[in-house]
Amino acid sequence: MLQYCYIPKGHDIRDPRMSPWYATRETISQPVYLVGAEDDFLCDEARSMAAKLVGITSDQAQQMETPVGIIKQDGLADVIGWQHQGVRWEEILVSRHLDNARSSNLIAQIIHTYCIRLNVAYRARL
Repeated sequence: MLQYCYIPKGHDIRDPRMSPWYATRETISQPVYLVGAEDDFLCDEARSMAAKLVGITSDQAQQMETPVGIIKQDGLADVIGWQHQGVRWEEILVSRHLDNARSSNLIAQIIHTYCIRLNVAYRARL
């Protein structure tokens, strides 16, 4: 029901322009860089999407994850991930010792800073 609030009736809801999940490796933009945060409810779906694009299972993708960096900003966050066949996946892991209120604020700040850094790095490659 909710889908028809945003998608015109009769439009194919499996159109990759509506849901990237239905895109194939050949039809999606290159390169692919997906970032998730451990407490984000869409993190597992993002990891599964990255895995799907390289033809492996989500479990195989999790086994490929290795530490790729540390983010320092008002606390600590580790980054794990992998890169395979032009697809890069990274997950931001925020320290577990933070209380919930501080943790959610910190997660938002870390992801914002991280995405800005990624955007700058991507533009430098153009």
